Amino acid sequence: MNEEEYSVSSLGIEINKILKNRTVDVIGEVTDMKRFNTATYFKLKDDEAIINSTFFKQIDIKNGDKVKINGKLNYYLKYGTLQINGNNITNIGVGLGIQEQEKIKKKYEKMGYFNNKKKLPSSVRNIGVVTSREGAVIKDIIYALRENNFNGNLYLYSCNVQGVNCPSSVSNGIKYFDDLPEIDVILIARGGGSFDELSGFSHPKILEALYKSSKYTITAVGHETDTMLCDEVSNYRCPTPSIAGTTLADINNSGFKKIQAIENQLKDIKNEISQKLYKYKKMVWQYKSKLHENPVKEILQKLDTYLSKSKKLIIDKITKLQNYKRNISTQLELCDINIQLEKGFVLYLDENGNIIKIKNGVTYNNIYMISAEGKFFKKKLKI
Repeated sequence: MNEEEYSVSSLGIEINKILKNRTVDVIGEVTDMKRFNTATYFKLKDDEAIINSTFFKQIDIKNGDKVKINGKLNYYLKYGTLQINGNNITNIGVGLGIQEQEKIKKKYEKMGYFNNKKKLPSSVRNIGVVTSREGAVIKDIIYALRENNFNGNLYLYSCNVQGVNCPSSVSNGIKYFDDLPEIDVILIARGGGSFDELSGFSHPKILEALYKSSKYTITAVGHETDTMLCDEVSNYRCPTPSIAGTTLADINNSGFKKIQAIENQLKDIKNEISQKLYKYKKMVWQYKSKLHENPVKEILQKLDTYLSKSKKLIIDKITKLQNYKRNISTQLELCDINIQLEKGFVLYLDENGNIIKIKNGVTYNNIYMISAEGKFFKKKLKI
C-alpha cells in the first residue's frame, strides 16, 4: 500500500481541517497566566500534558485553579501549535500544585518556621547572592548596587533556579554562605516565571535551609505578585531582585556614612588634644632652659603649675571625648529602624521600595507597611 506524502504545510492544513472549530470540554490546572488588555492567556495542564488556552475577555481565575473549559480548538499552521479558544470556564477546585504547596505550608507553619525572624545587621558590607550566573537577575542586582553607591563586596553562588535540581542547589547555596563568617546577608533571588517554574522555592529543602541559617536572609523570587513559601521563612521579602539590591545599598550607605562622620569627629578631637599637648610641652622646655636665669624654687613652682594645668586639660578632653562617644552611640541606636519599629512606629514604602511620608486625609495605593509584627501589603490606605 502506498503511503500518502505531505508537505509540512499540506499536513498542517489537513490537521486544521479535522480540528478547527471543534467544540470540546477540557479539565486541567491553570498555569503561566497572563492578561493583556481584555484577553486572558494561560496554559492548561495535567500530570502528562499541557495545552495553550485563550479567552478574549477578562475571566476570574488564577494560577493553580482547577477549571473546566468549553471552547473551540484552533490549530495555528505557521507555528504548528494547538490552542483552545474558550467560550465558558468553570472553576471546579484547586490544582495539585496548589494543594501540595498548601500542605507544605500548614506543616511548616505549625512547626514555627514562619515566626523565626532575625534583626537586620547594623552593618551590611558583604552580601552572598544565591542565584543563577546566567540571565538578567544577577546583572540587575549588581546594577542596583552600583547605582546606589554600595560600598562593600558581593559574592555569588550559582545555582539552578528551576527544575528538579532547584531545591537542592539553592539550599546548598544557603548553607555555603552560612558557613562563611564574613557574610552579613544572604540574598536568594530569581526572576519571574510560571507557578511551576517558581514552585521549587516552596520546597522543604529550601525552607529548612533558611530556617536553620544563622545569617539574615532576604528573598526576591519572581515578580511582586508571586509569593512562594521561601518568602514566609526568610527574614525579609523584596518584591523583585532589583529592589533587593537598592534596599541593601541603602542600608549599607546609611551605616557607612554614620561611621565615617564619627571617625572624622574623633580625628578632629585627637588633633586638638595633640596641639594643646605640644603647646604645653614647649612651654615646659622654655622654662627649663631658663633655670640658670631664675631662682630654682620659683621655676619649679611655675613648672608644677603648668604641669597641673596640662594634666587637667588632658583629663577634661578625654572625659569630653568619652561622653561624645556615648552620645554618638545613643544617636546611632535612635537611628536603628528595628528599635523604632519595636517602639510601635510604622515604616511605609511605595511599590518601588522607597520610603514615603504619610499625610492625614490622603489615600495611598499599593504601599507596604513594615512594623515589628512584619511586612504587610495594602492596595489602598487612607489615614
